[in-house]
Amino acid sequence: MTMDMTPERWAAIKRVLDELLSMGPSEREAFLRRFDDSFRRDVTALLAADPRFLEHLLPTEMGGEDEVAEVLVGRYRIERALGRGGMGAVHLAHDLLLNRPVAVKRLRDQWLEEADAMRSLVAEGRALAALDHPHIARVQDVLETSPPALVMEFVEGSTLEAWLKEGQPAAAVLAAIHQIVDAVAYAHRRGIVHCDIKPRNVLVTPESQVKIIDFGIALMWAVVETVTSDGTRVKRYTPRYAAPEVVRGATPTRPSDVYSLGVLIDDVIDGCREADAPLPAPLAAALAQVARQARAADADARPRDGAALAALIPADEARATSWAHWRMVALTTLVVCASCVAGGVAVVGDKVSASTMPIIAVVPRVDADAFSTVSAGAADLLRAGLAPLTRARLAKGEVPPFQDNVPDLVKRLRDQGLSHVLVPTVAPVGSGVRMSVVIYLARDGTIVKTITRHGQLDAMGTLARAVAAQVRTWLGEPSPVLREVAPAFQPSPEALEYYSQARVYSERPDKPGSLAQARRLLEQVVAMQPAYAEAYAELARVLLMQYSVTPAPELVIRAQDALVEAQRQGGDLEDVLLGHALVKQVTGRPDEAVPYLHRVLDQAPDNDRALRLLGRIDVTRGRTEAGLDLLRRAVRVRPSFNNYRALGTALHGEGRYDEALVAFERLAVLQPDNPWSHQMIGTTYQLMGKDDLALAAYERSLNVRRTAYSLTNFATILYGRGDLQQAERYYAEAVALEPENPLLHRNLGDAQLQRGRRDAAHETYGKALAAADALLKVNAADTVAMGNASYAAARRGECDVALAYAERLAVIAPTLVRALTNRANANALCGRHAASAAILKALKTRGRAPSAVLEKDVWKAVEGLPEYQGLEGL
Repeated sequence: MTMDMTPERWAAIKRVLDELLSMGPSEREAFLRRFDDSFRRDVTALLAADPRFLEHLLPTEMGGEDEVAEVLVGRYRIERALGRGGMGAVHLAHDLLLNRPVAVKRLRDQWLEEADAMRSLVAEGRALAALDHPHIARVQDVLETSPPALVMEFVEGSTLEAWLKEGQPAAAVLAAIHQIVDAVAYAHRRGIVHCDIKPRNVLVTPESQVKIIDFGIALMWAVVETVTSDGTRVKRYTPRYAAPEVVRGATPTRPSDVYSLGVLIDDVIDGCREADAPLPAPLAAALAQVARQARAADADARPRDGAALAALIPADEARATSWAHWRMVALTTLVVCASCVAGGVAVVGDKVSASTMPIIAVVPRVDADAFSTVSAGAADLLRAGLAPLTRARLAKGEVPPFQDNVPDLVKRLRDQGLSHVLVPTVAPVGSGVRMSVVIYLARDGTIVKTITRHGQLDAMGTLARAVAAQVRTWLGEPSPVLREVAPAFQPSPEALEYYSQARVYSERPDKPGSLAQARRLLEQVVAMQPAYAEAYAELARVLLMQYSVTPAPELVIRAQDALVEAQRQGGDLEDVLLGHALVKQVTGRPDEAVPYLHRVLDQAPDNDRALRLLGRIDVTRGRTEAGLDLLRRAVRVRPSFNNYRALGTALHGEGRYDEALVAFERLAVLQPDNPWSHQMIGTTYQLMGKDDLALAAYERSLNVRRTAYSLTNFATILYGRGDLQQAERYYAEAVALEPENPLLHRNLGDAQLQRGRRDAAHETYGKALAAADALLKVNAADTVAMGNASYAAARRGECDVALAYAERLAVIAPTLVRALTNRANANALCGRHAASAAILKALKTRGRAPSAVLEKDVWKAVEGLPEYQGLEGL
């Protein structure tokens, strides 16, 4: 025992001992590895001396000899110890009345210091004795002894984990999963929550029949609390299997059990693979998808209980052979969820009512008929006239236009998170014009309302405001806040016509020359009517779109000038402030974007584009939880593809892969023909070490379209498996598709290097460095380009360059996992081993093993150095 034992150290040791009571021997061993040698020696010495741990330390057949003759309440004769958990000791006993073996769990007195707690525990235990299911180990009796005890069905068998290690056929594994989930569903229907579902609480008999144990014990965790050695009272749970809300202190619920089942299903998939008896790929993919839904961070996004989860699990292997079938299951589930957010709007008579707030958007017409009218420009006037809304959310950006017909529009709306869209049309009638607005359900194109008003072309602002007032009435907006009075600015007929034509072009950036034509028309509009603020704002948007295609600095300068003029003419319009923020972001000045974004949110707290951009900046700057909260809020405001994409990417970058998978699966449902969604699912699985599932996802991505990232990620798995020749071929194909991408050159260089082609690798790393430098000239805060530059320079031996980039990364993105990974590799390659080891240690605390962070050849070269000793075992 350490001689300098302080009160603080002793308190820490007592807390650890209390934690160890709830663990088995193998768990204790892994848990103790977290601590330094001195602390571990002290705890180990106390373990050996503490009788509470004796039954774990002795072989089972030798334990409990002093209790052999003990008979509880004249009926249950204690035979031997079976084990000990956090709540007490478990013994094998013989029921003298019914002549059968039983398990007796004797609870620690420490749990029951208060009479009320004892009475509640006994009452709960008796209620649980009513559970009668073939896959639940029954609570047969509650003994009010001292200490109290529960008598339970004795199950001969092994734990689920041990059973899987023996190698099981897929049919037996799937049957076991069904039995587990059905048992939990049965308990849920009777108002019982397990609270601690995990493999140790699932036993499998020699006949492959499942029995879930400790239902009664788990429920009682809501009745009494654990009292640790230092007097702290805390709820108990197993962290790996506990739902996020339980970890935060919430009372366990049915969705909490569903979360635990999701983790357990993942463990089953992994256990089969580790036993060299992997499940068939379609079945593994189907179960993994069910598990991801169950593990949703938000309890409301999970299946509501065990029965809902059971409905998602394939009945047999044949039902899981079609990925399309499982994608449809996910689609059905997500559409039901989405209806609560975006489709739960009912039209009653001439008004809209909603249990949740509808999300609406004004869609500009850009079809052939619209080109000769001012319909596209009228859409912007109508949108401006609708704000502010209190009964609906108005989506102001990233809305697809009406290009061809309603079915085409519905198809392109499926990933936008909208409930309704308004499509305005302006047509000449006599000496005036008629403005008609058709309101469609976004999910299927059903017409729910039409509004028509007449007016004059030179007073389109007034006409749009009058139509907006009728839309507001339909929405049930309170009070006539809009009056049919002329707005401060009315575009002339000619300016509005040019503006509308420009909008037709700007909404079709996929067509060659369309952005240049839109820019030319808008420059004519602002020259014609300098007070047209919306035209300046649209001009800035077009210039930024051109910049995204061709990053020429003069485009950004011109966009900024247009935004300044739009602000001078129209004040702090949301789109103008957001445009300023975008300019700052794309030019590598995200901190300067933040004040503009806050001003947008002051005006419109539900502006999802502002929430998304601010969230991404916060995550990059190390304000991770604040940033993720903003991104989740953006998704709640508008569950669109872009918002889910931003959330998933941020979670992925932080190494929170389980949560990222949930977001990426939503993307695959929203856009099943988008290869990026499947690619990111594959990337995430790959980083989780689930290469079979990753390969399946990459194949889905490549079947949709061969993209550079899908090819390079597919090649990375081949690289990891040692198929370097094939990996180099796929990497080269990826580079050919995107020669300006530094990451692709970097990966190709790695493959060439491992194949012994050093000269080719040196040249390829040079191309990676040049491509990264080109990107950094446009955006000096591009952390991805900076990381690739640091790595490529280090591989070339240009350590001054590599470490300069690494130091800039440390300032710009101090906690970003991707940035830390590149810094660790660059420092190791350049001989700065203390710095590399410090980064690896920080990443280890976030679940990233050092051997998975450093490239294989780098880790092999440094793992024996003193700076890296002990890192793998932390």
